[in-house]
Amino acid sequence: MCMWVASQGVTCVGVISIRGGVTNRGGGKAKVSKPETCMSIRQLNSGRIPVRLRCELALKAFLVLTILRLLFQSVGRVSRHVISVTGDGTFSQTDCHKANKGLFLGLFITILTLIAVSTYFVFQERMYRHGDTASYIFYITEITLLFLSCLIVLTGFFKLQSLKFVPSEEGSFDTGLLVIALFGLCTFHTFLIVSSVANLVDHGLLAILSLGASGLAFLQSTIQTVFILDGLRRCAEHENHVTKKPGRTLVTFLLLCNLSLWVVNTFEVKKAESIELHPEYYGMLPWNIISHVCIPLIIFFRFHSTVCLSDIWINAYLIKKKEL
Repeated sequence: MCMWVASQGVTCVGVISIRGGVTNRGGGKAKVSKPETCMSIRQLNSGRIPVRLRCELALKAFLVLTILRLLFQSVGRVSRHVISVTGDGTFSQTDCHKANKGLFLGLFITILTLIAVSTYFVFQERMYRHGDTASYIFYITEITLLFLSCLIVLTGFFKLQSLKFVPSEEGSFDTGLLVIALFGLCTFHTFLIVSSVANLVDHGLLAILSLGASGLAFLQSTIQTVFILDGLRRCAEHENHVTKKPGRTLVTFLLLCNLSLWVVNTFEVKKAESIELHPEYYGMLPWNIISHVCIPLIIFFRFHSTVCLSDIWINAYLIKKKEL
């Protein structure tokens, strides 16, 4: 956590020093020409002070914090025995039963996402000629993934209602992490929605796509969090649930969709640097603070959602027999 705070502090201090100018020995501010200031800000964003490196550092700090907390919770605890029973009374191991369709469709979506991200970088390198095209590709990919995820979450929620609900405090730490990351995601997209609405006239289609992507991200992350919190407390009640595994295909597809969104959100810093819609509205200093604080939380939300969905994929279709 100290690493995360330090990385954000370095970013903010760097931007403030650039915006404030260079102080001479006499206590006054030396004059800095506008091209030099712009060049310094551009170097801060993408060059000598790598922003992506600080975002990766903040994300790793969150991941290490999560792992250490889980290890602390596991010390001295007696494990819960979860048993999956087949129709003939034998024990079964976890496999991809009732998940093949979701697996192949999810892998197909993941491959398309990687192709779209690669295409985005091809056009982004030629920003002066195809800058808007690169932004359109990025936004359309994100909107498609978010729309599919919304449909899958709503459908999967009703599918999982047939499973037994077991109130438990075991996932309280995962719940806390998910809610914290959700707060960062919703805060970031709220700022994007405000700036997109304010620039609808000036930026046209780009502002509309930004507004649609941010609105869908806000909606999808909220309902997905509710879905995950409910799914973590579901388990099979009888052998019919173990055999049929209701909703497992949808959980598999949603897991891979979140993995694809994690790939997309990993390049959110690159998009924030190349699209001038939002920095023009907020200014360089506020926008750097907003993006550098919130983007690691967005990446962590997608990563942690994938972990929680994998937990649902395994444990929701097992019969919990007893706790020793």
